[in-house]
Amino acid sequence: MDDDNVIVEEEKEEEQTPEQLKEQLEASQKELEEKNEELEKLKEKETNFAKLRKKTAGKKEKIDEKENELDEKYKQLEERQTKWMEAQFNDTVEKHLDRVVGDDKELKEKVMFNYEHRLLDEVNTAEEAIKKIDSAYLLATGNKSEVNPLSAVSGISTGYTKPKQKNFAESEQGSSFVNEFMSQHGIKTDE
Repeated sequence: MDDDNVIVEEEKEEEQTPEQLKEQLEASQKELEEKNEELEKLKEKETNFAKLRKKTAGKKEKIDEKENELDEKYKQLEERQTKWMEAQFNDTVEKHLDRVVGDDKELKEKVMFNYEHRLLDEVNTAEEAIKKIDSAYLLATGNKSEVNPLSAVSGISTGYTKPKQKNFAESEQGSSFVNEFMSQHGIKTDE
């Protein structure tokens, strides 16, 4: 029965007229052209996607470069800030140590030894460092630290320095000014 169906189909194919075959050929050619157009569109899409991928890859590289630059700048700023904070902290420690110990180098060494090796408290702020220095001084001397009240008030200043010249009135220029002033106002001087 299967053989009969095959024979019938072959007969039907043979029975087609040239017009029908021409129509089928034109329909097949039209379908082929449509498929070729679709294929071209797909190729264009693929090309466009490839271009888009290249553009986005280029932009991503630029963004990555900028991110790396910003990360580097951030690290540099963070490092500078850390160095500055450490310098301020160390300056505070040194100034308080100088206020407590004064010019005694041997006592300063003892206090610093106690500060660094015997007192294991972690110091995070200037106030904690000052307390630790006071404790180190107590360990070194057995006495509570006494800060000179004048230097405690000034805090950051370098302290009082003696004037390089004598008193103005005692200088040659000052003496002549005082004598002239006294003579103008009728006051006698001992000289």
